[in-house]
Amino acid sequence: MLTYIAAYDGTDASRAAVRFAVDLARAEDAQVIAAHVFPDMRPTHLRRALPAADIALQEDARNAGQAVLDGLEADGVSRRVLLCGAPARALHDLAVAERASLLSVGVTHHEHLGRLIPGSVGAKLLHGAPCPVAAVPATAANRVSAVGVAYDGAPESRRALAMAARLASTTGARLVLIGAIELPPYAGPALATAWDVEPAVREALEDDMREAAHQLAVADAETVVVDGPAGPAVAEAARDRVDLLVTGSRGYGPLRTVLVGSVSRHLVDNAHCPVLVVPRTSESEVDSEPKTAVARA
Repeated sequence: MLTYIAAYDGTDASRAAVRFAVDLARAEDAQVIAAHVFPDMRPTHLRRALPAADIALQEDARNAGQAVLDGLEADGVSRRVLLCGAPARALHDLAVAERASLLSVGVTHHEHLGRLIPGSVGAKLLHGAPCPVAAVPATAANRVSAVGVAYDGAPESRRALAMAARLASTTGARLVLIGAIELPPYAGPALATAWDVEPAVREALEDDMREAAHQLAVADAETVVVDGPAGPAVAEAARDRVDLLVTGSRGYGPLRTVLVGSVSRHLVDNAHCPVLVVPRTSESEVDSEPKTAVARA
């Protein structure tokens, strides 16, 4: 059985993160663990000198964490208090121990700063999680009727597409592939006019999208090509089209680890809907993955 972990601290955004995980779990037949991390503030000298007092402090901390979880109204959700000095590390380790398929974290929009403050738990998870991470805003819709994927043909976006197609299939949602065209600086107006650069690039991307969807047996996928830098262009295109946006990690760093690059970070900070960031893998591994049919009735 799949396991989803949702970070919960009592805020509206964390409630949305739990709700998102629960809704997705129903479609995916997964179990959900709501985890609250209570910072371990016990001084080292107390642990060594007064073991009984240390145990009492531990118990108080766990009771305080459990009180937060008791305020969560969600049926069929396991609850876990994690006593740890580093919340992001605690959630990371829990995901590893449970072999989690998803980490769901709530994010709050901060004007001029994006949704995730540098150094926050969510930001740290997005730069080192061992499984896909969903960044869920407090205003996220309760139902996923359309799943979008940021697609550029790279191995990371193809892996994101495979997950988006699976989620669209299990939730009964539409699948929307969104690609952006940003011509390089040397492709100026004169060159574009003489060689028809932009139409050729657009046609190639549209053909790639249709072929990628066809390989996954998704016959009714919608393809959207927009102009401009990928992050802003995809976020804007997704605004009125999808309820969940899937994107791949950047193409370097440890395999099977979420490492957010400029495009995926922009989407997390600016997309109106939950953004699911998928860990990268090797190109050969993507190519060797079976083409699972995800056709919908």
